Amino acid sequence: MRKTYGYALVLGALALSVVGGIALRRVQDTKYLPLAEANSIKDYKKWFRVTPKPLYLPIWTDMLCRRASPEEVKEAESNPHRRKFFNVYVNSVGKKAMLTAKNPVFPVGSIIIKEKLPDEKSDSPELLTVMIKRQKGYDSANGDWEYQVADGAATQIQGRGKLTNCQSCHASQKATDYVYRTYWANKQ
Repeated sequence: MRKTYGYALVLGALALSVVGGIALRRVQDTKYLPLAEANSIKDYKKWFRVTPKPLYLPIWTDMLCRRASPEEVKEAESNPHRRKFFNVYVNSVGKKAMLTAKNPVFPVGSIIIKEKLPDEKSDSPELLTVMIKRQKGYDSANGDWEYQVADGAATQIQGRGKLTNCQSCHASQKATDYVYRTYWANKQ
């Protein structure tokens, strides 16, 4: 009886530590966290704007960059007139690579922000997707980029790190250091 109780106690403690670890990881990965690098991106609108005007963002692409609710998916399927737009900004560290190189290699510290707009005339983004070039070895298989999804005010992170959803889309852009530049008309 004592032996069984001991095993149960050990198994219970082990289960709690596993569940606790998973819960902690989930909180770190998916809860709304204060934007740790808010000072790095809060003034992004003062950076170089890569897109001359807001560009059309296909609804399915928009939904890939965030967690679309079942209701949003249903509306997108039934409403062909729902349209989103985006602008892209790059900080001074990444500007040269973004604008001049045919096959750029972005330096550590480069930050690229895509702001998602509810319509073409809006100045208030709904969402920001962020790429931050990290030190060599951060994530070598994916160009050492950290991905973030932040609210439109750049005050809270909805996701951050080696986000597989972001990585899977950007993997096809290895030749341009995992950065889409289809929106940059003057690329070399």
